[in-house]
Amino acid sequence: IPDGFYLVADAKAPHLPLQQAIINEVKKVTHIAPTDENGLIIGAEVPSEGVICYDKRKLFLCGGVNNAT
Repeated sequence: IPDGFYLVADAKAPHLPLQQAIINEVKKVTHIAPTDENGLIIGAEVPSEGVICYDKRKLFLCGGVNNAT
């Protein structure tokens, strides 16, 4: 488990500007999870600081249970 805050965006609709805006605000109160020596967080690619992407619907993660965009 990484030490720090990170977000899981939906790989099919990551909305990176929104994710980065959240990260920028969170950085004001805590640290963001750093990448490992391979540039990953929990084995996932990092398209933007503190953001990883998964197929939320396929994995039944919150945020993937409806068709909201």
